[in-house]
Amino acid sequence: MMRIEVGIGPLMRTTPIVGVMIIAAIGFCWIFLLSGMNVGVIDMLGETMQMPTPVNMVIMWWVMMLAMMLPGTVGHLPVASGIQKSVIPSSGPFLLGYGSVWFGYSLVVTAMQYGLIYAGILHPMEMASTSTYFNIAVLSIAGLYQFTQVKAKNLKACQRRQPKRNSVISGLAYGVHCLTASIALMCLLFVGGVMNIYWIVALTLIVVVEKTLMDPRTFSTVVGLSCLLTAALIAFRTI
Repeated sequence: MMRIEVGIGPLMRTTPIVGVMIIAAIGFCWIFLLSGMNVGVIDMLGETMQMPTPVNMVIMWWVMMLAMMLPGTVGHLPVASGIQKSVIPSSGPFLLGYGSVWFGYSLVVTAMQYGLIYAGILHPMEMASTSTYFNIAVLSIAGLYQFTQVKAKNLKACQRRQPKRNSVISGLAYGVHCLTASIALMCLLFVGGVMNIYWIVALTLIVVVEKTLMDPRTFSTVVGLSCLLTAALIAFRTI
């Protein structure tokens, strides 16, 4: 069985070009995100701007998801130390499939976002929940989801190093596992604010740690209990 080796090191040793490209892609996504992506969402000083178009919103979500999720894939790409570079296929098809999953998610979540804005639950400019009950519900669901077998099963699949012979299909499958493992946590963006950079960084760290720990059960439990406790505190203050 192939041992999971966390970090950029193994990737740089076997396929340095792929490693450099992934680092560049992650850096680009974060710079694009921090600069406000020039789509009228928010500038670097945090001043709210006009409401972006649906197309720009999809781009914003996709870049944000790649910025958050790509760092966690580094140690699990279909390359491994000790394999001759000449027999390592390109990771391009795999990453194309993986990125396609998050693009599909971005389409769905953008539709959800506009629906929540229309319902008066989400602030149209700050893109954060204005409903206490919505916050309690999302935090509770995210907390409970951490204890489900669906979460555990997909997180385990998302932790496995992928086969050497990659393809768009294997990238799609890997992306679906990672999406299913973290989908409840991603919904917390509506609570803390879709463009709240501190919230984005915090969720990114949680997702990366969960994917890289050999046994993430304790960490996942702590995250789940934290969400449930926060929901309970908000509910108590509301009563």
